[in-house]
Amino acid sequence: MNRADRHRWMLYCLSDGNKIPYGINGHWGLTDGQPGTLAQVDALWAKLPCAFAGRGYVPHIDDDLGCLDFDDLTHPFWPQLLTFTHCELSPSREGGHAIVTINREAKERLKGIRHIYGIELFSDSGFFTVTGLALNTLPIADASDHLCGLADRLNLHPANGQAITPSCLLPIDYLRGALRLIDPNCSWHDWFQALAAVHCATGGSYAGKTLLHEWGRTGSKYNDASRDKIDRDWDKLDDTKRKYDPDKTLQILQRANTSGRVTLDWSKS
Repeated sequence: MNRADRHRWMLYCLSDGNKIPYGINGHWGLTDGQPGTLAQVDALWAKLPCAFAGRGYVPHIDDDLGCLDFDDLTHPFWPQLLTFTHCELSPSREGGHAIVTINREAKERLKGIRHIYGIELFSDSGFFTVTGLALNTLPIADASDHLCGLADRLNLHPANGQAITPSCLLPIDYLRGALRLIDPNCSWHDWFQALAAVHCATGGSYAGKTLLHEWGRTGSKYNDASRDKIDRDWDKLDDTKRKYDPDKTLQILQRANTSGRVTLDWSKS
């Protein structure tokens, strides 16, 4: 069946910045609103041209269409999708949508991607907007294997998709650039937060610890004692793992890399 003929299309309006889906039966919401074909949705929009902001697609676990929604176009995974499958701008023009086909196995593995790390996957629930603001001329590609690889990279548990400490979420060059924006002569409290961020972003890998030492050597605090302290604190995080907040520590580096500044106070993260 042509995707335009599937009864999975809805319109949406904006209310306080939120996208509210609207069905062809005249009801709001995904529960009460009835999806229709693209032709039915467009006919309704033509009758009420000022009532709606756009159209969207309602994916289902047994449906093969999905969308990776990126908050912005600087995300390290975005260029891979842009050269792989059909992509378009989001309604805000600040983010991007990679439209893909995806099999059920990949959907199950990727259930944990719900707006973590600047990506949200719509593949089995909710709805995603379709703007028509194409960024390439590629056809919609089967991204099942590609996205399973992404699941491995984000280290999502295949059974329930719950996000745990990623093995290599951010490229080393990305981390190196973020660390350059943090003063290596900061307090030991701030040092530990930077250490926790790198530990989290690299899953406690040797490469992550090496990168932290590389950064530390650029400051006056780095000596034999501080080198040993880094190793002890790094190993301590290996033992305690989830006793620190991985999202907040990653925010430290992500914000530093994207905005050119960093706030090391977690209460401001």
